[in-house]
Amino acid sequence: MALWIKQDEFDRKWGEAYRSVFSRAVLPDRPFKNSSWAVVLLVGGLRLNDVEAGAVAELATSLGDVEYVAVDAERKFPRNQLAVIGEWTADPIRTHFGSWLGHTTVHLFGRSSTWGLVASNEDLSILGAPRGHTEVFVSRVGGEEYLRAKFLEEFAENPYVFGGPDSESRFDRLLQLAAWVRD
Repeated sequence: MALWIKQDEFDRKWGEAYRSVFSRAVLPDRPFKNSSWAVVLLVGGLRLNDVEAGAVAELATSLGDVEYVAVDAERKFPRNQLAVIGEWTADPIRTHFGSWLGHTTVHLFGRSSTWGLVASNEDLSILGAPRGHTEVFVSRVGGEEYLRAKFLEEFAENPYVFGGPDSESRFDRLLQLAAWVRD
């Protein structure tokens, strides 16, 4: 079950953890404060497949987070519906896709402040966590070459999904976050 919380409760209970995970940088700049974290690029935004969504839950619980927080990172919606707290018993990403969170960029994180997920409404997600944990995540979902090829197949032919006149540059900067290059 998920619980919606208001701004003041979020700030009081989760604000410090949130600020320690996310840099508030706009994509394609690095969205995580911890520069030592490995970054994994995923196709899907709020539409991650079951394996990837399950692997995010496994990563989070392996780091001690039995619940997640999903936040409207763009702050587009009313302050009284800023964030959702839920348990990993269900897929949090798809659970909230049909809500207003499906129309914005969402930040997922946990109290441990040791991982974060940016789920963009541009159909991509960026996972950040300590390298050993991202390596387990990557192997669980098919391997780094599989994820890289999937990402390139989805976006290389149409980097304009990232908008603006500098979309090619933005796309290449996203690839750099994960230390990937085009073929």
